[in-house]
Amino acid sequence: TAWLFSVKFSTNIIRPLKEMIRVAEEISKGNFSENFQIKSPDELGQLGNALNFMSVKLKKTLDELDDRTTKMEAILSSLIDGVIALDSCGKILLANPMAEKMFNISAKSVAGRHLIEVIRNYELNEFVSESLKTGNTSFKELVLLPKDQIFRVHISPFRDAGGNILGVVTVIRDITQLRKLEKMRSDFVANVSHELKTPLTSIKGFVETLLDGAYK
Repeated sequence: TAWLFSVKFSTNIIRPLKEMIRVAEEISKGNFSENFQIKSPDELGQLGNALNFMSVKLKKTLDELDDRTTKMEAILSSLIDGVIALDSCGKILLANPMAEKMFNISAKSVAGRHLIEVIRNYELNEFVSESLKTGNTSFKELVLLPKDQIFRVHISPFRDAGGNILGVVTVIRDITQLRKLEKMRSDFVANVSHELKTPLTSIKGFVETLLDGAYK
């Protein structure tokens, strides 16, 4: 009797449990093709069905996340602006190719490092810290040495479902050339005005002389 009970226990309980453990280990490795094959109407059968259902749902969720990640990477790579995402501590989560080019960095090597370690600009770091504290979306222009590059920086916090700030997304546009062109235009207008001032003054004096009766 004891022997029969032992065989029945091993067949009905131990073997299904080992099979579930094996399937769970395969799922943890990312192999979702393995399913719990032992069918029974008891609690073990229900647990096995739940395990199979969880495996299908988990694979679907991971596939959707992979798809979203691929799309996000494609979008970030196509942007002409630099994008740097930071966590609530000011540590870099990701940087797009344009940001890598702007600051001569590698996204992989800077991930997890604090912004001030990577881009040594106190004003930029303070701007990020202020946005993390207040939760406000804002922008400003910053000059980064030693190349005197002028950047327009737009910062927008992102939050969890409860409204807590998880970090910020920093969008950076290099407007150095734009500002140089604006200065050239301003200088040109100032120079033209200066060059015209002398002849205009002479003409004005000549007209006033004529009006005073010199033409009689």
